[in-house]
Amino acid sequence: MLIRYIIILVFSFPLLCHGQVRKSAFQENTTADSSACGNLYIRLYNHNLMKNNEYFSNITSGYTFAASSLNTTLLFYPVDNVKIEAGVHMLMNYGLQKLSRLSPLFRFQYFAGKNLSLVMGTIYSGHNHELFEPIYKFENFMEDPPETGLQLLYKSERIKSDLYLNWMHYIGRYELSEKEQFSIGWTGRLRLSAPGRQSELYIPVQLLARHTGSQTDTLGPDQSLMNFATGLGFSKKANNFIEEYGGRILFFSYRDISKNKLLPFQAGKGIYPSLYAYGKWADICIAYWWANEFMAPFGETLFTSVSDLDYSMVFPERQLFLARLNLHHKIAEGISLGAMFDAYYDILGTGFRTKNKSEFNYSYSFYISFDNSYSLLKHRKTY
Repeated sequence: MLIRYIIILVFSFPLLCHGQVRKSAFQENTTADSSACGNLYIRLYNHNLMKNNEYFSNITSGYTFAASSLNTTLLFYPVDNVKIEAGVHMLMNYGLQKLSRLSPLFRFQYFAGKNLSLVMGTIYSGHNHELFEPIYKFENFMEDPPETGLQLLYKSERIKSDLYLNWMHYIGRYELSEKEQFSIGWTGRLRLSAPGRQSELYIPVQLLARHTGSQTDTLGPDQSLMNFATGLGFSKKANNFIEEYGGRILFFSYRDISKNKLLPFQAGKGIYPSLYAYGKWADICIAYWWANEFMAPFGETLFTSVSDLDYSMVFPERQLFLARLNLHHKIAEGISLGAMFDAYYDILGTGFRTKNKSEFNYSYSFYISFDNSYSLLKHRKTY
């Protein structure tokens, strides 16, 4: 009965959310600036995030992530359709007296036409991929190193596509003591309704796979895991305090495509209906998650069926009711701050307090993002 009421609630509020609030404050601009040809800029790309996960579950433990990241790069357009960026990435976790991460950045982007571009080196990663939470945990964009590899971007009035290869761990030709690791992803969106309308009907498609292992290492069998998602979405622009509202229903699948399967589950599935509303200073959303034997190597652990504390603890069926609030404010062009609150009501529970009883998990976070470029010739340019 409870599940029935939750589903009715989700589909009864036409102005409530779609399971994910806007991530524009955490996304880079992937377009070209034809007026910048021949100019050299210095770019500062900064994120500051404090996220406290109050999780009371046998699926995963609660923790706090608190850090600032800074990408400092030189940005140059040698010709109209080529953008080159090089610099350094730094991550500072609060409470440490040293940098947690220091790594080089290099990006070469070729704009092959109005809609298509090719990226090599440091690709546009994190929330630029617009991955859904069951297969991509929110704080991954700062916890994980910048993604490097190859990326193909396409955007037109009807189609948006992001196909990429992220080489996560490189090993040399004769290194036998480490495993090679990479991921392959594709996020696409097909608009079904006519372009230019205030309302939009669309089909999202996402694929994310991780492979660990190579032909040279001696550390046991290789592993290949894959997630796939698709569904149907609807959105409508508004002109009042509510800027946009809509909803979607998504279907997820998980497959272990390894030759030697060692995980508790080899295949799983999930359903994710949701509704949302975007406001001038607040986004709100509600959603429902049902899954059976679902796993996702990059996803939010609360959505999965296997504990990351102990793989022997499995919960084949998962049911969550989610509610979200994102308060945001744009200080100036390229500068945003905000606060988020996420609530997860675990209907079946994991036996953390009392066996087979529901559990309540939540998180709250605060963030400031900064992305601006400045001409070395004193001509200011902002993204």
